[in-house]
Amino acid sequence: MAFYSGGEFSTNTYHCIRSSKCISINRIMDGTYDCPEEDDENMTHINSNDLIKFLKNHFKCEISDKYIHPVYIQNRFCDCPVNDSTWCDDEFDTENYIRLNTSFQTSCERYVELSPIIIDNRNETDETECQQWPCNNIYTRCDGIWNCPKGEDEIGCYSLPAFNCSSNHHLCVSPRTNQLMCLPIEKIDDNIIDCLGATDEKLLCTNFLFVSHNGFFL
Repeated sequence: MAFYSGGEFSTNTYHCIRSSKCISINRIMDGTYDCPEEDDENMTHINSNDLIKFLKNHFKCEISDKYIHPVYIQNRFCDCPVNDSTWCDDEFDTENYIRLNTSFQTSCERYVELSPIIIDNRNETDETECQQWPCNNIYTRCDGIWNCPKGEDEIGCYSLPAFNCSSNHHLCVSPRTNQLMCLPIEKIDDNIIDCLGATDEKLLCTNFLFVSHNGFFL
């Protein structure tokens, strides 16, 4: 047996296979071979002997069975790479934070949160492969963001009935009268500004406001 519950060895000690050497369990999977057979760094051996429970304080790489010692987290060296991208599980930089925390609801809503990842020789983001994704769904309905090209998911979302236009119309402020008006969705994104602040021309605003910076869109 590799671990002993009492007697000669304590519960915090690992007994190297085919050896009389014992090491602290904190030295398992720490990147250094301490056992003659190198079994303290052999994930296959650890899995087959049900020793994962002793790695509860270790960091598990997201897409592999690799565990790394806490001292290797955020040490400016990538121990958990993902494919050939710059994404690294154990280094919590801004890009990784966004990748790990971008919600399911923000997929396919016309705003790119994730920088491209090469999958099957194609650049993929949270806004690719969206052809079959309905833009008006329970996640995007009345969330304050136009996920559909003409904002169909935001029609009729005001709590006060007086502010809701008829179907296929958007409420906005006229730049000519400064009064509320209902604009037909046919006039959305027609390159003519009909609403104050160009709220009816989202694509024009996107072209100017959302620029790439180090793979992200600001």
